[in-house]
Amino acid sequence: MPALQLDHIGFLTASLEHSIAAWRRLGFSVTSPRVLWQTAGAETVPRSLGQSSAHVMFNRTYLEITAINDADPAHHLAPWRSAVEAPAILALAAAEPLTVQQGLRAAGHAVSAPGVALRQIEYGAHRGEARFEWFMWQRHESPEWLVCVLRHLTPELVFQSAVQEHANGALELSEVYQSVGAAPSAGLRFASAADGVRLLSEGEFDEWLELDRSAAAVHAASTARVALRVVVRDVAAAGVCLQSAGVDWAQTAQGLRIAPEDAGGAWLLLSAA
Repeated sequence: MPALQLDHIGFLTASLEHSIAAWRRLGFSVTSPRVLWQTAGAETVPRSLGQSSAHVMFNRTYLEITAINDADPAHHLAPWRSAVEAPAILALAAAEPLTVQQGLRAAGHAVSAPGVALRQIEYGAHRGEARFEWFMWQRHESPEWLVCVLRHLTPELVFQSAVQEHANGALELSEVYQSVGAAPSAGLRFASAADGVRLLSEGEFDEWLELDRSAAAVHAASTARVALRVVVRDVAAAGVCLQSAGVDWAQTAQGLRIAPEDAGGAWLLLSAA
């Protein structure tokens, strides 16, 4: 299997305006929302994906905040609509997504045909149409997340330093932790082979996050049961940033732990670089 790396996490929301405000409250810079487009197969004219996204950009990873713009039951995110206000997309980077897709199909897995997604970049010194080659796992083999594999065709547009400065000192999305009870799906097992994706048992997850009984109950009630670790320049300065915005946090051995209700439905750890 070709090497895979964590590329980004997508949060599905019913209100981009509300979610953008919530992430800015945590001290993250968020780009303005843009409609997503796609071409597939022999198509030459882009068609709307029925989806708009804003982004929290780092050096080589990012957070996507996305909303479905229509009620089409055939929308590629429709099977995960129950994850509104929670993480729904786990995107992995590969040098050759088509090779990965062909290998998975040959092994009998349910993955989509490859396509090219598009969005307009209107930040930084370079403007233009960002392009991404990608495919995704189908819902019945990946119920926990929409797991997709992609390659940036225009990384110079996407990863611009102008949108990588954050008031909380965030530098990178380093790891994603998924709490699993029963056996994980084929899609999640595939994703766990990527650098930066970790599967933990319920007990391991609670121990790693240092959740007491009350906090563990919040975790048990969470739809996603996911934690993100974002490295920051200075943990103490990040704490001051959160405190000034009125965000509650707990100090743990891993860093500053922020509860799901303040971080898009996932536990968030701000850790030392």
